[in-house]
Amino acid sequence: MITFLNNQKGVTLIELIISIGLGIIITASSLQVFLTIKQIFLTQQALARIQENARMVSDILGNAVKTSGNIGCSSFREDISFHISPDIDSHYFGLLPYQRIIGVKKELDKKILQRVSPESDIIWIKSVRKNYPLRKATNGDDGYVLLHGSPRLKGGEVMAISDCSHVDFFKVKKKSEEANHIISKIIFTNGFHFSKYFQDGAQVGIVGSKLFYIGDTGRINSNGNSIMALYSTDLNGRTLELIEGAEFLDVLYGIDNNREISYLKQSDIKDWKNVVKIKVKILLNSIEDGLIEPKKYEINQVQVMPRDRLMRMWWSYEWPIKGLAA
Repeated sequence: MITFLNNQKGVTLIELIISIGLGIIITASSLQVFLTIKQIFLTQQALARIQENARMVSDILGNAVKTSGNIGCSSFREDISFHISPDIDSHYFGLLPYQRIIGVKKELDKKILQRVSPESDIIWIKSVRKNYPLRKATNGDDGYVLLHGSPRLKGGEVMAISDCSHVDFFKVKKKSEEANHIISKIIFTNGFHFSKYFQDGAQVGIVGSKLFYIGDTGRINSNGNSIMALYSTDLNGRTLELIEGAEFLDVLYGIDNNREISYLKQSDIKDWKNVVKIKVKILLNSIEDGLIEPKKYEINQVQVMPRDRLMRMWWSYEWPIKGLAA
């Protein structure tokens, strides 16, 4: 005889509702934990990006300020004689002995103006970069100079040859390499002669007359807003995007008043020879949303409430101009 046991029990409706409810609560809690962790990650990522960009501002712009005016062992000083080839626009390149750093208005080059943010200050820094020792003494009558090293050059770039008392600026016609790129022959435009006989070891470098400003990258972020960046434009013909996420640049110029520094805006400077320090404030953002909700920030003493959730932070720097301030 076969006996059937009928003692199995099913799940009641109440138990099913309780199980589903607990499942929903656990899922919701897990989702909340995930969203919280994700937000913490986005916030930390945004902060890390801004901090890294702030370090880069200090390295790039700070180094440009502190080395402004360098021309080999010479510098942009009134006691240094300048001799400039007639085919160089000295006003365009800012080749005046006392003008290491100046602030400029937005009236320079139309190509630059298309990129510059209308609220950005523009700082103009002059120096000679990447100096190479002269291999053979010359007064320029041969129409070329021989260098130890191989600078990257193109026709039309401006270079400087200097010792500790004279600087001559000339325009490159072309460059040719000599033995295994160890020696370079720089041919300059016809009809130019140096102001003196430069001995072996004189320095020859590329003129770096640079503008630093905030400009539009032409890219947009996930919110559809333009991404801004810190740019440099070398008037020798090269524009570089330096730091993505730089939104505003404010520059003050320090005047030495009996060992007390007074900081003034560009429009208040009457004589750029008196500027001995630079103070920069730059507003950096995270490019992508990193906050839970929008946060106010201040610009030109005005509170701004953004529509995005970008993290924004102001960073301040102060740098002396080498040889003018301690």
